[in-house]
Amino acid sequence: NEKGGGVDSTLVDAMAEAVPADSLLDNTNLKMIEVPQSIPLYRFLEEKNYDAAYAIACLGVPKEDWSLLAIQAAQELIFDVARKAFIRVQDTRFIDLLDSMERRLMQEDAKYVSNGGGRPKGGDMDEDSLLLTFRAEIMAYQGFYQDAAKTFARAKNVDAAIDMFADLRQWEEAKIFAASSDKIDFKELMRRQASWAEDVGDWSSAADMYVSVGEPARAVEILGSRKPLGWPEHVIKIAHELKHGPENRQILMECARLLAEANEDSEAKTIFLKLDAINDLMELYISRNRWPEAVTLADDPANKGKFDKSMFVPYAEWLAEQDRYDEALAAYRRAGRRDRSVAMMEQLTYNAVVECRFKDAGYYYWLLAEEIIKPSDEEPNGENLGHKDPKIIPDIECVEPAKAGWDVDPVLFAGKKQQHHEYLRRADVYYAYQLIDNLYQPFSPSNTTSNFQVSLYLVNTLAGGSNGSIPHGVSMLRILTTLAKSAKALGAFKLARYAYDRLLLLVMPAEERESMELDMLALQAKPVRDFPELLPVCFRCHTTNPLLNPLLQTGGHPRELCHGTGYTSGDRCTNCGHPFIRSFANFEILPLVEFVPSMDMEDEDALDLIRTVKSSDKDSEGAQGSSQSGTGPRAFGGGKGDVNRNNREWVERQTTGGGSVLSMYSNPEEEPAIGNIRAGSGSARDGGSADLFNDALNRALAIQEGHHTNNHSSAGEGK
Repeated sequence: NEKGGGVDSTLVDAMAEAVPADSLLDNTNLKMIEVPQSIPLYRFLEEKNYDAAYAIACLGVPKEDWSLLAIQAAQELIFDVARKAFIRVQDTRFIDLLDSMERRLMQEDAKYVSNGGGRPKGGDMDEDSLLLTFRAEIMAYQGFYQDAAKTFARAKNVDAAIDMFADLRQWEEAKIFAASSDKIDFKELMRRQASWAEDVGDWSSAADMYVSVGEPARAVEILGSRKPLGWPEHVIKIAHELKHGPENRQILMECARLLAEANEDSEAKTIFLKLDAINDLMELYISRNRWPEAVTLADDPANKGKFDKSMFVPYAEWLAEQDRYDEALAAYRRAGRRDRSVAMMEQLTYNAVVECRFKDAGYYYWLLAEEIIKPSDEEPNGENLGHKDPKIIPDIECVEPAKAGWDVDPVLFAGKKQQHHEYLRRADVYYAYQLIDNLYQPFSPSNTTSNFQVSLYLVNTLAGGSNGSIPHGVSMLRILTTLAKSAKALGAFKLARYAYDRLLLLVMPAEERESMELDMLALQAKPVRDFPELLPVCFRCHTTNPLLNPLLQTGGHPRELCHGTGYTSGDRCTNCGHPFIRSFANFEILPLVEFVPSMDMEDEDALDLIRTVKSSDKDSEGAQGSSQSGTGPRAFGGGKGDVNRNNREWVERQTTGGGSVLSMYSNPEEEPAIGNIRAGSGSARDGGSADLFNDALNRALAIQEGHHTNNHSSAGEGK
């Protein structure tokens, strides 16, 4: 009795009790031996006697024989025997299959009954598609997939075979059966495969399969959300394969966005250009700070009006971060943000002054002055800043808004004009003061004449504007010190005394004050006058001016001076108010006279007059003869050379000494000023100078020094 081996101990005990005492079998150990009934079972299975086979199996057969009985009974639709056999082997999968088969069979029988017929019996059963389907399903459950697929095909149920291989993820086998069937949608099979690839996380394969079935949108969505390895290449491939039509525009735009995200800017740009998505391309350039390409795109005539000018605001900010401030200012103006442009220039100016970069400060003040008088795009006379600067009147001091065609508030225009004038003044002051500041830097070259001229210019300019206010950062101590030393060295002793007197009013270091006092003591031995050759001469009225303008307060002038607004203070002539035009290289006074054409004259006409070649005779006799005959040199004013004094004309002619004379009358003798000069200085024939300009200059200097009178009888009393 081997209870542990699974032998029925109850039956063994019963047999042992049945043995008589003192019999041959007494005291014998009985063991139960199971004898399989497989052979009888096989015989009944061959005869398809499934009830007898089941009874024999109950006597004892191995598990494999139970499975064989269950499967064969199921194939013959003997569901009760098959179910009991599957219960014996505890195969729940087949039990569920039997339930499904039995339910479908009942539904099929109901159809036959309703049609007045019956299910085929006997040999016809092999041709029944439903029975073949059941057999194929049983084969599939057994693992015989190829046989099951063939049986499905015999049953004309290829869909079931494809579903089986699809469930098994044997896609190639499924495609083979799908190709042999006209009813199967190959794309649907690919969709199922793509869906399975999604389930297993094979995103790249899923995207490729979605593209192959004509669903690129789903493929792009998967690549964009999952971003598998090498996804940009897949997106580029999809974008290249798609046609650039309206139906694919949204998909291509998403491809371009993903490529831009992957830093594939060249591919994204190609897509944007093919789709004519200029705004999106501009956003790409802006996000990458590729401003040169962005500006080029905006300047393209084909894209005119497609972009909001506010896009140049971040461009200006980027330029400012790159320390390209001039370009940033231009970008702000192009964006129509004059307030931002002015604010930046003011900040740059302040920084330059604080950092003692006075030349830069002067440049930014000059830009501010220009910005103040520029009409903006919103103003009636403003033009497109992206193509051409708006018209700027050369001399704003001479312009009345109504006459100039500016539809602006006169009060506002007057404020702009005053601010423009002040900014220009500060620009000149800071630029000039940079030369003074350089003198206090190590290893800086120095020129006494240049130092004298620039310091003199600064003193006169600072005294003549903004009520004598001094811009921030400008040191009067340094200016006056430079002026005093250079004036003393050049012989302008009177000016040097003035500079030292002003220095006494300022606070300065003790060692510098001691040096200054020594210079003042040495200066006491010098004459109280300035060297005459240092005195500036006005090239407009030929008046010799003092070095220091005595008119330190602004005031009116009898004439309406276009260039000076009636002021005679500052660095200008004390007689006519004409400003001294200085070279900002060495601040020497240039022989230039400022003039402004009439407002009703076109710029081209003014340029033509300036470029007109003036005719002149080779000798004085020809000049006099032509003057008397009325056919002399061409008058600058366009007249006929008439000597009538009421018709005053500027006429250019040459003297016997080779000099050029610009006179108001055809005959120089008729000009009162020239006549007086000749009367006072003597003619060339009497031994006087043949150069009328030198005669006039000598006479003016003599009058300035007090050595000459206006009495013509005292001619020749010298210069």
